[in-house]
Amino acid sequence: MSYVGFILKAFALSPFVFFRYVPIVAILAFIVYGLFVTTDNPWVVGMILFLVGTVGTTFLFVNGMRAGLMVIRATTPPTAEGLLNVTIKMMFTHMILQLVLVIVLTAGMYWVATTFILSDAAAAAAGTLSSFYSATASFDSEAIELLLPQLQELIENPAPLREAAFVLTTGYYLMLGIGISLMGIPMSAFAANAVQYSPQNDLIFGIGRYFPHQYTVWVLASVVPVALYMRMAPPEIIAGVAESSSLTTLDIAFLVWAIYAPCVSYAAMALGYREIREKVKRWTEAERVPEINYEEERERVRSLRQARRSGASGTVLYDPRKKG
Repeated sequence: MSYVGFILKAFALSPFVFFRYVPIVAILAFIVYGLFVTTDNPWVVGMILFLVGTVGTTFLFVNGMRAGLMVIRATTPPTAEGLLNVTIKMMFTHMILQLVLVIVLTAGMYWVATTFILSDAAAAAAGTLSSFYSATASFDSEAIELLLPQLQELIENPAPLREAAFVLTTGYYLMLGIGISLMGIPMSAFAANAVQYSPQNDLIFGIGRYFPHQYTVWVLASVVPVALYMRMAPPEIIAGVAESSSLTTLDIAFLVWAIYAPCVSYAAMALGYREIREKVKRWTEAERVPEINYEEERERVRSLRQARRSGASGTVLYDPRKKG
């Protein structure tokens, strides 16, 4: 499959992947929302966030990749035991490797951006945002109260805030795409194991294969929309202090696209997995059949002998003593 054809086919298959993927997202969101509204205990909330960020995220990845595989008929329906085993193993292998890679790349990107790319005002805004997000994640109410006036100033003068959000968010998604594109096919191949008769794909099946294709799909489906949104989003949304009642049509459209965009990558992962499986199948068949087919060679030699005998039967030897 050509480079452009691969990308176009991934986008063409993504709506069908989305219809299989969105019910899983809705069920998981409903469960998480129910857990959140039943408690105000910060420790319980923190535990819920931890489980959602680890097991929940991996479970979504597995089901998204299986949706792509099912759409192109590269797998059969999974079993509950298979889904559980694949989710746990993937969380402790692929997801941890990607997490380490993305943390290292993002840290390098943040240092380069704040040192060489962003203006002084935007770098200061980036520091304020980082401190606010950290305080929010740790439920540090005192730090949040101290940072709210600074955020209000950024909202009233949003130019540095927009610059920081655009550069850092776009850079983060570019770094995130490297990990997903490198591990996309191995994750898809491992997700294919969650069936009764598993193909027994190993953890590094196809690692790094079709990386340019996967990364291009990621940039077009995820990075470009995020970059555009950061240019147009209200400053309250960027600062993370907007209320749900203040969401605009643009915010809702971006939220829907944020759920849809991974489906394009899932379709690309499934396509890459199928392409490699077909290549491996052809190589295996070529190894089984020798370069010289001995049966065909024997038949050809036998035919040549018969042809010579039949031709020789009508010939007459020359006898010089015999007069014509």
